[in-house]
Amino acid sequence: MAYPQTVQRCHEVIARLEEKIEALQADLEYAGTIEDEDGKWVAKYRLTARELELFLVLKSAPMVGFEEAVRVFGCKDRGNLRAYVRFLRNKLKPYGVQITTHRHLGYSMTGYETKGN
Repeated sequence: MAYPQTVQRCHEVIARLEEKIEALQADLEYAGTIEDEDGKWVAKYRLTARELELFLVLKSAPMVGFEEAVRVFGCKDRGNLRAYVRFLRNKLKPYGVQITTHRHLGYSMTGYETKGN
């Protein structure tokens, strides 16, 4: 690869990285502005914007069905949803928040109401 091509390639990579940084900063700003009805900052759990969306979906009802969660959360399928649930479980566990899988039914979340004040 000639020197001018290498420099051009480096500029392209830098431009893509700057775009990614802007997207991540937007996610952080979004996560930092969402409040639940009790006025507590949900972002204290250090969730990404997608994890926060799933958190709010699970928090919206005592139990959320698989198909409903896939539709509302906007993921492609149950496998993708399970991955996000796993990430969310790992982040919330230290705060005493538990996400339970109800086989063939859906998910429920407990411990949010009393933990993390």
